[in-house]
Amino acid sequence: MLTASFDISTLIGNLSTVAKVTGQEMKDLVNTHAALFIFNANRSAPGVINITAPYSAGKGKEAERAGQAGIDRDLGGVFVGVRLKGFRTIKQCFGKPMRKPVRVPTVERYPNVEAIYNYRRSRQSINGRKLLSRGRKQAFYVSKPKLKALRKKLYGRIGWACGAWHQAGMQAGLSMRGVPSWIRRHTGAPGSASVRITPSGFTIELRNRTPYGGPIQMANKARIALGYREAAMLRSLPSLKRAALRKAKLAA
Repeated sequence: MLTASFDISTLIGNLSTVAKVTGQEMKDLVNTHAALFIFNANRSAPGVINITAPYSAGKGKEAERAGQAGIDRDLGGVFVGVRLKGFRTIKQCFGKPMRKPVRVPTVERYPNVEAIYNYRRSRQSINGRKLLSRGRKQAFYVSKPKLKALRKKLYGRIGWACGAWHQAGMQAGLSMRGVPSWIRRHTGAPGSASVRITPSGFTIELRNRTPYGGPIQMANKARIALGYREAAMLRSLPSLKRAALRKAKLAA
């Protein structure tokens, strides 16, 4: 689990009036940075979605098309789609021509195209850099309609891992602005959140349970995005104190 905690006591000191008025400000600040940890339109300090494929390949439709190209590349490296004939004609038996050729039903050698894909996907390199491979010299010759159906299904999953972060942000009640529709559509993506408010602190916990998070280095991406947010939040604390002081004087 990746965590970030901030102690502002050294900035606030013993100014009890300031402490009273910084509660809401700190909550707003944490909410803002939690949302930016997930997605940030400013690419100089990217959120975790920004550095996760396929969004990392471009913006908007450009990124979605990059995801489609990646799927096409993976499928093309494993499968060759063919039109399967319903029957085949046997003209020889034990190497000798048959007096009367026989027609027999064609047996589909690889009927479960998706199962092969899922297995090959599970064999990907843990660093996420190795493309999907077929694990043998010859391609899998499979039903062209089945291959087309699998491609369509995989296209529909583009943005799933990013969608889990978006779902976590939505559950936390964050303002998730600018996230593309092809990521927002994944309302069933495995993202969740919990928010805890205590007299001494405010905590947001965001979870992304995408099963292939390891191969795509999701934890490392989250760590990078969290680093940007930690630095940005620490930079903003002095201005938060000044704003709180002004508000405290007005309240007094």
